[in-house]
Amino acid sequence: MKTQNDLINPKAKALIFDLDGTLIDSLELNWQAMDKALREQGIEIRREEFIGMTGRSIEEIAQLIVKSKGREDADCDKIVRRKRELANAKADEVEEISTVADVARSAKGRIPMSIGTGSDRHRAELMLTSTGLIGLFDHIVAADDVAKHKPEPDTFLRCAELMGVRPEECQVFEDGDTGIEAAKKAGMMVTDVRLLF
Repeated sequence: MKTQNDLINPKAKALIFDLDGTLIDSLELNWQAMDKALREQGIEIRREEFIGMTGRSIEEIAQLIVKSKGREDADCDKIVRRKRELANAKADEVEEISTVADVARSAKGRIPMSIGTGSDRHRAELMLTSTGLIGLFDHIVAADDVAKHKPEPDTFLRCAELMGVRPEECQVFEDGDTGIEAAKKAGMMVTDVRLLF
């Protein structure tokens, strides 16, 4: 049976973790908050549509949704604010994904680690604090820290820069197609955590 250490590539000199769906089980919370925020604007989407967009910033997701529904008249800023308000109010209900969180715990103090997320910094810190994971990581790179978000590599490249490690020496743990694409564009090793569950 594989241990958490077995999941770390021997060539990795630093680890980068996505947040939602990778370290914390927040998909349902995010979906419910977004669904309610959209319905308040008279917009309906299927859960599967939302899931297909995860990994991107919430601003980008909102813009993609209103465009796909032909609702450019909708207030994206209001949708984003409401989604954040609803999700943040239930931060204490979010639980860690122990399979991945245990990898970070096993590497703490041995190898630099960062969070690379499409969430805004406030929400990322709130979720990491509520799950007790915040102390494991040296850096957090959130949506507000980069101009281009996943699937572009900027988030992960910034993590590598902050950790002082070359991109090809970083291993990314991700659950989303956009994040996996971003890690590959950055030239990093990548572990699709969906294959671990």
